[in-house]
Amino acid sequence: MSNNNHNFDLKNQNNQQKARVNEDQAQPKYQSWMDTIYNDYVASGGMDDLPGKGNPLNLQNKDALQSVLEEAGYIPQWLELQHKIRDQLLDLIKRKDSLDEQSLQAEVIKLNQQIAKFNSEVPNAQLQKTRIFPDIMEKQVKHWL
Repeated sequence: MSNNNHNFDLKNQNNQQKARVNEDQAQPKYQSWMDTIYNDYVASGGMDDLPGKGNPLNLQNKDALQSVLEEAGYIPQWLELQHKIRDQLLDLIKRKDSLDEQSLQAEVIKLNQQIAKFNSEVPNAQLQKTRIFPDIMEKQVKHWL
């Protein structure tokens, strides 16, 4: 084998090794199963025909996450709980006169336990609500509407 051929082979091997190093740097060492599924979905064209693709997001309240979640129909758990408490409070006000004092107190205690849970889940302390009192429920309900 001539010296020129030997040098060519060494250069070729060096180039191949450099190419492998560059490929290794471009590919992450570890891909989670979620990465694999996502990459397969994109490669199969799953992201090509999405509605609104290429258009700016409609950010009515200037909060990207909240706007996207609202558009997707997502309701946070704390907000679902707020609606549930409101409905239960309205129902309790309707039934208040038909309940004895002990039953009314028991239902108010359950409602206040849910309010405590609600207060621990809201993202902002300003959204927290006060406990319900049987004698002023009718006035307090306005804070839940």
